[in-house]
Amino acid sequence: MSPLKATTLKSGCGRLTHLGKMLAWTDQPRPPNDADTNRAWKTLKTARGLAHKLLADQADPRVGRVAGDKGPLDLPAGSPLSSIPACQPERSLYKSSLTLSSRMSPPDLQTFSSTVNQGAEPFFPWVIFLSSYMSGALEGKRLGTPGYSYDFVARLFAPLLERLGKLVEVKWSSTELSGLIRSVRQEGREPIVVTFRPFQDAFLAPLARNVVVPAWEFPDIPDSPFDANPQNNWIQTANRCALVLVGGPFTADALQAAGVTTPIRVVPVPTPEPYFHLPRWQSDCRVTLRCLPYIFEAIDRASSGDNGPHAKPRWRETLRLLARPVYRRVVKRWLPRRIKPVVTAVLRTAISSWREQSLPPPSAEGLDLDGIVYTSILNPKDGRKNWEDMITAFLYALRDCDDATLVLKLISSEPQEIHRVISFYHRLDVPHRCRLVLIPDFLSDAGMLELARVSTYYLTTTRAEGNCLPLMNYLAAGRPGISPVHTAISDYFDSRLGFVVESHPEPAAWPQDSRLRWRTTWHRLVWTSLVEQLRRSYQVAKHDQAAYRVMAAAGREKMRQWAHPDAVWHMLESAMQVLRADEEPLRDSAFFPEAREEARGPQRLVLHG
Repeated sequence: MSPLKATTLKSGCGRLTHLGKMLAWTDQPRPPNDADTNRAWKTLKTARGLAHKLLADQADPRVGRVAGDKGPLDLPAGSPLSSIPACQPERSLYKSSLTLSSRMSPPDLQTFSSTVNQGAEPFFPWVIFLSSYMSGALEGKRLGTPGYSYDFVARLFAPLLERLGKLVEVKWSSTELSGLIRSVRQEGREPIVVTFRPFQDAFLAPLARNVVVPAWEFPDIPDSPFDANPQNNWIQTANRCALVLVGGPFTADALQAAGVTTPIRVVPVPTPEPYFHLPRWQSDCRVTLRCLPYIFEAIDRASSGDNGPHAKPRWRETLRLLARPVYRRVVKRWLPRRIKPVVTAVLRTAISSWREQSLPPPSAEGLDLDGIVYTSILNPKDGRKNWEDMITAFLYALRDCDDATLVLKLISSEPQEIHRVISFYHRLDVPHRCRLVLIPDFLSDAGMLELARVSTYYLTTTRAEGNCLPLMNYLAAGRPGISPVHTAISDYFDSRLGFVVESHPEPAAWPQDSRLRWRTTWHRLVWTSLVEQLRRSYQVAKHDQAAYRVMAAAGREKMRQWAHPDAVWHMLESAMQVLRADEEPLRDSAFFPEAREEARGPQRLVLHG
């Protein structure tokens, strides 16, 4: 027997085996009360009948390997299976019945879960390969590295994807995935690759349907293969996918306006359920967080400057300010071209080491929070976050309010980044009675919930956002926001949910473009508007609890409709119907040859359920 024929027979047997397993599961439910009018039940019942006929034909030696040789199937008039040709090879007929059976999604079948034999293993027609950066951010490692936020998004979507099919988490992309995809097809299942990455870093498998879930914060889409990466042409890359899922209309409109023809569906990132159950904020709320914070408080003019907490010797600051321009304008100009990168790298390493050594110790072991607390969660290395405006506006607007606290939860524990924020604060030399707190420590999910519980508002001064997940979480918790309304934030935030900061577009570069060419825009905040909204928010929390509760309730209800896991599930399930309707599973695989996969190194797989 030839290897090709042996492989074909093995593939057919595998498909029939799994068809039998699926029937063992779907045969369990009893008819619902409205069986006569329930079209979903009729579809499932008809698909089961066809699958049983296929299995019976394979057991009949007179039939042979072509299930349709007996002639047309006796199908009910109007049946969704009536469009299947009468004479099809076994594999084609099986694929047709499997595809139509899959239209009964697992949640539909779970409607009859009370009658399902708990010992029967569910058969999912889809095997979903989930890919993200796997940066370690979920365990508190490498926080702030490029793409770390995609890992959090993938974790939030994983439970919903498991309801659609068997989930396989792909740690690294390689040619092994192609082999896994082939074996999945031989088992009679359909492989789907869902990638939580921007298009320039997305892994597109040539042997499966590809779904990409990008977060995008600019009105313009990259349309050229700059930096020697053809996937930087987002339009071309997107059009080689089967489906694109985006967090809101802002990104969908940008992709469609750029010329993306692949189906685009809006599916917001689900907000964790516990945020919806946090109690509403009370003015007497008090929380102690286990962390090592830097606290700056109660500084008047007499004690500011050199005598303030965490103050640095003046000579160090003077030396730093003089050394940088001297090196750039004098020393660097006379260095040989080949030596410049080496010297620059050595100096950067030395400066980083010096900053680590000169970083002051934390102010305390543990942090007590009460009063009116403004919280912001950000990566200080991300230029979009605009934390400088946040600090200056807060210190200026509420400098005389000793019960006001701004908590900056830094998504980075790198000493140079902490040093950068502290140095910025000291250079301001602003007297104030309000508190500024930096938390560089990693907080567990429980710690983040405690921080949200004691917070009065969520504050963001971002220039551009693809989602702004912390703002969504805090709105779900009933904490109003103080935010501009631009980019993806405009999908869900407005003046009913908090205080709107004015902003205007200005030229900007795409973050992945090393050329830093001005091809798009982000937003410049109006600083005076930020100061005004901070003052207004303080007055509302202090003296107008009724208005505060109205905004808090509106934010929670908005997020319940927009990003609650139950609401997101319905949008996700509806969006994935595009794949079930798609007859052709592959799209221009030649654009991504398998040779490219070989260079990406080995992969590790984690199987779910």
